[in-house]
Amino acid sequence: MKLYLDSNALVSLYANDNPDDVLLTSKAIEAASEIVSSPITYSEVRAAFKSLYHNKRITKREYVQAVQDFDRDWSTVQTLEVNDGLALLAGALADTHLLKGCDAIHVATAVTFQALSNDLKFLTFDLQLEKRIVASSIVPLWESVSLE
Repeated sequence: MKLYLDSNALVSLYANDNPDDVLLTSKAIEAASEIVSSPITYSEVRAAFKSLYHNKRITKREYVQAVQDFDRDWSTVQTLEVNDGLALLAGALADTHLLKGCDAIHVATAVTFQALSNDLKFLTFDLQLEKRIVASSIVPLWESVSLE
């Protein structure tokens, strides 16, 4: 099974104070044969780390460690180029499912990966995105994500 991790799922591994999120993400990764995401995830995760540090939710040491660990692991994540075709699909998905811009790119990338392998699960801790995915059945979610 391919596992699509969006930005907040990846942030949970490196700079999260919620052990349940870390455990869920770790279990999902262990169950996956391949980790996939969008190239925009890299910049979103790095921005999230900086925001956490800037807002004093993590220390400088934790920030530096999170960046180092994430940079080391990013090379193992398979991505698809954000090209015109993917952007057009993202636009259509945004229109149809009321997705925000970057969320639409994440979902379009996941849909494309799903079409390539037909064995993909999507993991997110963004409850609004999760609700839209569930309501429309765009891509299958990781089974263990709570909808509460």
